[in-house]
Amino acid sequence: MANYVYYINDFYEENDVSIGLNNRSFRYGDGLFETIRVFDGKIPFLSFHLARLNKGLEVLGLELSYNYERFASLFFQILEKNKLKNARLRLMVFRSGGGLYKPVTKQAHVLIEAKSLETDFFELNKVGLNLGIYSEVPKTYSAISMLKTNNALPYIMASNFASENSFDECVLLNTNGNLADCIYSNIFMVKDNYIFTPPITDGAVAGTMQAIILQLAEQNNWQIHQVSLTEKDLLASDEIFLTNAIKGVQWVQSFGEKTFKNEFSLGLINLLNEKIII
Repeated sequence: MANYVYYINDFYEENDVSIGLNNRSFRYGDGLFETIRVFDGKIPFLSFHLARLNKGLEVLGLELSYNYERFASLFFQILEKNKLKNARLRLMVFRSGGGLYKPVTKQAHVLIEAKSLETDFFELNKVGLNLGIYSEVPKTYSAISMLKTNNALPYIMASNFASENSFDECVLLNTNGNLADCIYSNIFMVKDNYIFTPPITDGAVAGTMQAIILQLAEQNNWQIHQVSLTEKDLLASDEIFLTNAIKGVQWVQSFGEKTFKNEFSLGLINLLNEKIII
């Protein structure tokens, strides 16, 4: 069966789409992306993704005439064309036109892909992750560090390091040696019934699932703190979990010589699944 994508202004079979040599995302990483999960034909967290996308458009000086309703309509159309109920949507927005580093336009184009997923709920990993530290390409805080840009070289380097050293995930550090985020996720730790996560000012991407959990914390009166964290803080924690839009929550079983439990992670993923149903 053919797989359909939406490219610029129409739907095409995936194999019929070609990216030109002057495409600014290809040449310079001049754009943004969002990875969005669909559960049984529903997109419950779409507003979080589009809020981050709109912030990114503003920062990069991109103009796009798509609103929430337009994006939602396109997402449902591509799901229908690909006969999918549970899916990973990848939305890419990139600047049109040519130019060198200096763009010739603010107008942006859109590419949307849809890939099948098996379940219509978040499922906590049965085996906890083995977590490592990647420090070779430190992150810095800037106007774009919080965005999901089309340049992911630090995460590619960290992913290679994780593979070579048998880690399931790695924490990227910033220039001060503090935790920023992970290859695919934001990081949280639990200590004495308090929850901690690095602030955006330590170089983390502003994760949509991180934002959802911060909202849940406010609704449930959890004591959660966005503060600078170090490797020593992780070793002193009772529990470590990672969050992203596709997996929801993943618990960490080992970091260095220490092992961790997953009690809070299990309760949290159940709460997230309740939000899918609502």
